[in-house]
Amino acid sequence: FQGYTRRVVVIVPSDEDYKARVKTQEDAGQKDIPDEAIMEMKANFTLPDCEDPAFAEVLFVDLDKDAAQEVVDLYNKVAKEKGYGKKYEEKRMRENKRFIRGRGMGKGQGR
Repeated sequence: FQGYTRRVVVIVPSDEDYKARVKTQEDAGQKDIPDEAIMEMKANFTLPDCEDPAFAEVLFVDLDKDAAQEVVDLYNKVAKEKGYGKKYEEKRMRENKRFIRGRGMGKGQGR
């Protein structure tokens, strides 16, 4: 990526705007993503690290950083209280167990 500038553009609408957008999609018959998938995403939603040196700039274009973090925290809390967010955690645990069992080596190596 030499010669390029890495910018992160963060778009987090307010919860009210989000709900209005969802209603508009539903009214138009264009709601394509199942509610369960949305809740999984909300449970695992995080904002980018503004201090990450990989990014030249992090722009918050809908809500400012603090307001966006409040929305993300709300979505995480509500989704996890409803039992979502476990798919990612379970997958990560399975991968960690596989790594530990195989000590990070491919099949048949080092055994």
